[in-house]
Amino acid sequence: MQDHQEILALILNRTFRGLATSFISIFSVVFIYKTVLEQANSQKTALMAVVLFSFGFYFVKLIFDLIAEEICHRYGLKLSIVLGQILLIGCVVCLMVSPGHLMLIALSSALFGASSGLYWFAFHGLLAKVSQEQRFGREAGLSNALPNVAGLFMPVLGGFLVAIAGYQGLFLGGLFFTGLSLITIIPVKERVVRTDTFLREILGLFKTQKAAFWGHFGNNFPTGIYSAIFPLYIFFILGKELSMGGFFSLAMICAAVIDLLVGKVIDTKGRASSLVAGSLTSFVVWLGRALIGNATGLLFLETADYLASAMTGIPIDVLTYKKAFDSQATGRAVLFREFALSLGAVFGCLVVLILILANLKFQYSFFIAAIFTLFSLLLIRK
Repeated sequence: MQDHQEILALILNRTFRGLATSFISIFSVVFIYKTVLEQANSQKTALMAVVLFSFGFYFVKLIFDLIAEEICHRYGLKLSIVLGQILLIGCVVCLMVSPGHLMLIALSSALFGASSGLYWFAFHGLLAKVSQEQRFGREAGLSNALPNVAGLFMPVLGGFLVAIAGYQGLFLGGLFFTGLSLITIIPVKERVVRTDTFLREILGLFKTQKAAFWGHFGNNFPTGIYSAIFPLYIFFILGKELSMGGFFSLAMICAAVIDLLVGKVIDTKGRASSLVAGSLTSFVVWLGRALIGNATGLLFLETADYLASAMTGIPIDVLTYKKAFDSQATGRAVLFREFALSLGAVFGCLVVLILILANLKFQYSFFIAAIFTLFSLLLIRK
């Protein structure tokens, strides 16, 4: 019973954090673009600032993936989650006061990355420890589904807050949900990662388990491109934050049901069919994004992308939990996952940055993302 209560507390914690970060991940790119464009009067500079925000986020997360492992080994997983949430508060505060101090945008990017590194390592470590092996798929599916259900209307709510109260209202909403996430972690017992893992060990595993590394890397490479530029791309097409929020809310409607179904199927049928369907769907989605420039077509593709993300993301979660269970080395399994995923996103952001610097259309990166979506197929036999 205690394990079920802790799982629920963890999922609620992730849900409230997801509500807070949905404001940041979707709307911060528009906020940064407008803020820098107003002061620098250069679209290229503003675009670079947006991409550098995402690049800085993933680069710092990469570093804090390692720091999180050390904290979780020495002091505990729950502490790492709490520290991650405190840093998220710092990130939001920096964004709130950044219009008069542009360097605070860089600091907010670093704090956001540090927060995510500390949080996600500990979250997956705790979920792997409190879940039962035969229910890994269901627990992973539920931990994705509940945030999606709760977050269905968050994008449009964010757009509404911007319309009536400006970005300060949006950021205050983010602080509110971050506070709730800190409260929900209280019932979870502290646990530590018992086996310490070092960077050289993870790099060694990258060499000996190349398929697993490239599968994780390729799965998150498009995520770097998506977070760096795609919300801003939708804003360019729709023109208003409220319309942009409505776009993302509409696309999320089917995602929660799919998360639950995928988790159950993985527990009974295995990961292979889900990974194949998800990878091929993601390939079509990114190819379509590169070729289609109207809102209706992109909305259909965005909905398909949520489904594809569940079909590839949940099997990767389950793979991590099973590796942790089988090897009795939670830290090694989670660090392998997080480090490989972060590397993929860093290089995805770099591709967009290079295209902008070369005065090429950033939409070309969507073709590259399509290729990397197929790398998830390497995880079928793992």
